[in-house]
Amino acid sequence: MTEPFKVKTIEERERTKAISAVSVLILLISMFAFIYVRDCVRTHRKPSELLNQTLLQNPERWNEAKGQTDDWYVRDVSIRDRVFQGLDFENTEFHFTVFENVVMKDCNLYGVSFYRSQFKNVRIEGGNLSEMSVSHANWEDVVITEAGMGGFRTEDSEWNRVNLKRVNLTTSPHVPVFYDVVMRDVLIEESDLGTTIFTYIDAKGVTIKGTNLSRTGRRDSPSKKHEHRFIILNSECGPAFREYCEKKHANE
Repeated sequence: MTEPFKVKTIEERERTKAISAVSVLILLISMFAFIYVRDCVRTHRKPSELLNQTLLQNPERWNEAKGQTDDWYVRDVSIRDRVFQGLDFENTEFHFTVFENVVMKDCNLYGVSFYRSQFKNVRIEGGNLSEMSVSHANWEDVVITEAGMGGFRTEDSEWNRVNLKRVNLTTSPHVPVFYDVVMRDVLIEESDLGTTIFTYIDAKGVTIKGTNLSRTGRRDSPSKKHEHRFIILNSECGPAFREYCEKKHANE
């Protein structure tokens, strides 16, 4: 009487395993499908010709042009040797765009998205960079000063010779995130990083001084393949960077 019951239990277990495996497979397929569709949309979406041409030829009329369209999407544009003053870039998407030898003064960059775009010798003075998203981008010789950067997010990007000075990353309820970023010769000074989370950062020559790190988080790669090199000076440290602060105090 007991043998059929045992066989049935085994069958149920096998059926449960099969259902679980199928569920996981469906989930993975859905994730890859989402990524594929997202990238296709990014690749094939038609940019706004009005905004493209305005940015290239008459950037001083950007605010006027932006008010004439609901599609704030700029793509495949190279901007060089320009000074932008008080322009409203809020919620604009820049894809495959190059900014070289550009100065932005008191511009509104709230919610701006930079995808596969490049900054080279760019200076941003003042303005609002809150909720900015930077993905698969390369920043080289970039200076950002006196700016609000709450909710700022950058991922899969490279920073070379970047200076953040007197920036505030607490200007949004959303947590700022630095994810899988290569940092070389980066200086962060006199700033408040709030609850920023540094995840999988490949850091060499990163100096942080006079900055509030008390609530900042850090999550290293499980493989620990990166050799982290942070220099912390005169900063308010929390658990995430305490080892670097302690090294500094030990050497004094």
